[in-house]
Amino acid sequence: MYRNSDSIVRTAVGDTTPFPITVGVHQGSVLSPYLFSVILDELSASVQKLSQPCLLMYADDIALVDGDKGRLTRRVHAWKEALENGGLKLNVAKTEYMACNSTDLTSLRIGDDTVERTDNFRYSFTYFKSNFKADYYGPHGAANYGPHLAKKNWV
Repeated sequence: MYRNSDSIVRTAVGDTTPFPITVGVHQGSVLSPYLFSVILDELSASVQKLSQPCLLMYADDIALVDGDKGRLTRRVHAWKEALENGGLKLNVAKTEYMACNSTDLTSLRIGDDTVERTDNFRYSFTYFKSNFKADYYGPHGAANYGPHLAKKNWV
């Protein structure tokens, strides 16, 4: 299924010439999300054990939650290494961190890169905020979930 695969791009002025697909999974295939999930689960099996107190995984989004910034940083580095060992890459430009109820303004670093700090982030259909509130933006509109019970978390 994945050997000698070619693809084309359909445009308004016609189709491109076929080009080889050498990495990734077929886009648009019903198997693509499943295959990616199986691969990611296998690559991350060892680091999932380190993912206490909380790990959220949905499709290609991963959220790590921890009460200690140093431990969170070590977990992020472990994930980065596990992904790279399987030929995947952590996109630092799309990576953010959020500190809740913290006065620590230091940066979170992944290698030579600085991870951007944010006061809110979106995970699936939910926007989490550093003031412990979450807004859900799903197919049926918005809903506010009020104060979160955590004292201090690094996401």
